Amino acid sequence: MRGVTPRSQYNLKRTLKLLDVRENGIAVSVPQEAVAAIEASALEELLLEGNFRPLGSQPSRTYWQPGRVRQFQISSMDNIVTQAKFEENNPGLLYTLQALIWSALPKNLKRLQLPQCKITDSQVTSLMRALNQHEIIQILNLSDNEITSTGACAIFTWLQGNGSLLELMLGNNNITDSSSSELIKALESHPCLEKISLKGNYSYGEENLQSVIQAAVGQGETLLLRQRKRFTLDLGMTDVSFFTRARTQTEFANFVNFINLII
Repeated sequence: MRGVTPRSQYNLKRTLKLLDVRENGIAVSVPQEAVAAIEASALEELLLEGNFRPLGSQPSRTYWQPGRVRQFQISSMDNIVTQAKFEENNPGLLYTLQALIWSALPKNLKRLQLPQCKITDSQVTSLMRALNQHEIIQILNLSDNEITSTGACAIFTWLQGNGSLLELMLGNNNITDSSSSELIKALESHPCLEKISLKGNYSYGEENLQSVIQAAVGQGETLLLRQRKRFTLDLGMTDVSFFTRARTQTEFANFVNFINLII
């Protein structure tokens, strides 16, 4: 997609099920026609890992509103202040390619892969609103981004009303234990969730760990009863003490592998 702009390039086949453009240097200045083509496609899998470069690292940025496109140059980090003022004075505009794609997700989408895309809490909130319209999404990968507990709570709240997701990958973000209550509610209410990964969230903590694992055990029992499948809660490389790990493994000896908790 990089450097290609003819309209014919965006006529995605209605039979195309997978679009893999990982590590492809996609920036925010992608033509609106490309986004419209994604929305109208029959895609089931959209893989965008490693795109959406950090602010200031791209030569240009596109601002979109229905009926018009605005673009200006970013020549150095000094211009970020000017850009921020522009955004503050134009709150109705959609500022990033992520925001455009959030509003144009294919209706048949089952797998959305967005690791290493510099996704923040505000973008997660927009994504969750978009996913409210998608009742068949099965895999959502948001690993290696900039999501904190605020974004995680938005994801877990969305998950409480979702009935299709099988795997949620949130590894290597900045999620803390403060999101545990919403996670527990999601685990207690979801009918078919098979895996959640929180590995590498070093400040996740352990205050509510016991309750989280108990909810995970409940989810595992439900899966075994309904579908004869096991539930995985990946808490590897999290900031949990050796004493807590040992106690948890003892208490849930038949269920818990702390590095890759499979229930």
